[in-house]
Amino acid sequence: MIKNYILTGHGDLVSLSPFCVKTDIYLRMRELPYKNVYGDPRRAPKGKLPTIDDEGDQLADSQLIIEHLERKYPEPLDAGLDAKTLARHHLLRRTLEEGLYFCAVYARWVDPTAWPAFRALILPTLPKGIGRFILPLIRRKIGKDLWAQGTGRHSASEIYAMACADIDAMASALGDAPYFGGQEPRTIDAATFAFIANALLVDLPSKLADRIREHENLVGYCDRVHERFYSRG
Repeated sequence: MIKNYILTGHGDLVSLSPFCVKTDIYLRMRELPYKNVYGDPRRAPKGKLPTIDDEGDQLADSQLIIEHLERKYPEPLDAGLDAKTLARHHLLRRTLEEGLYFCAVYARWVDPTAWPAFRALILPTLPKGIGRFILPLIRRKIGKDLWAQGTGRHSASEIYAMACADIDAMASALGDAPYFGGQEPRTIDAATFAFIANALLVDLPSKLADRIREHENLVGYCDRVHERFYSRG
């Protein structure tokens, strides 16, 4: 059985990390035998989650994990897709993971108007007794990381404009299709659902969630995927 090591979730969301949701929903789509284990990123091979243990093979990074599982197990999700389609999926995924992600991190961890609500949500997930002491340190480090990455150098209005542009592009890419992969889910849907769900399925004030809700197709997509793959537990 595959062990999927992830960060903690909240409510209907299996993890507050879109990358952890990504591996979880992929495993559900494939119907591979697995169990989630809430792990400690400090003990992970690359210092981040998710990681998996697949019969002794330990892998880190959500995309490398999915690529490994696509190669190893029969009936991969992306079987039969042509190079042009795979290229479009790659570009969309990179937009989310190398663009929208950092805007989402800013929205939760740095934006002073949203921080109190996220602090109240995340604090109970930290070790009792020391959580309130280490949380400011984590927030400070994340702020420095965002500055080094580049997103943190922009104003709040610029960051949210970038995020909204990414969300609008997602809505256009989906159009009236049931899934980003077409008539059935593909690996791209693991990434797209993970990001949309991390905005919509958490009870937090969020400008990103507000923008997503302006697109009926994205809201319907999130509901469709969640109902199909999570209603059975």
